[in-house]
Amino acid sequence: MRQSLKDIARRTGLPVRRLRYVLYHGLVPTLPTHGSGRGFARRFDEEGARSIGIAAALLEAGLPRGEVTQCLRHIVTSHARATSARRASGHLRRLDVAERQYLRRVTRNGAGPWTAMRSAAGPPPHGYQPLFTVTLNLERLESLLGC
Repeated sequence: MRQSLKDIARRTGLPVRRLRYVLYHGLVPTLPTHGSGRGFARRFDEEGARSIGIAAALLEAGLPRGEVTQCLRHIVTSHARATSARRASGHLRRLDVAERQYLRRVTRNGAGPWTAMRSAAGPPPHGYQPLFTVTLNLERLESLLGC
């Protein structure tokens, strides 16, 4: 089912303005930054709607654009692997972002290890326990979008 930005906003509760911001700044590299012209509503497939929703939700949580882009790379990579393998047990359920430096994927099999969002951050120390995290519930977002 193809969805417009208004559809995505209505389903997720995210502001249309934030969704447009995601597109305008090219935070989803697989989507064009501009539509067919004024007056023509862009429509997005499930993957596009999902990616726009993820990026907008992370921005709403306070992550800067660069970090949102890093998170999307990790999510898209994981989702592509799970989709191609068609293994429901490995489906990405949640993404945790710790201290704006590390990511952890949480699947139905449990939480994976913390990994650096950027190579400059280096790996987390042994036994790493974050002071704060931002959690994105991907299952809930997909449910709202009908993915």
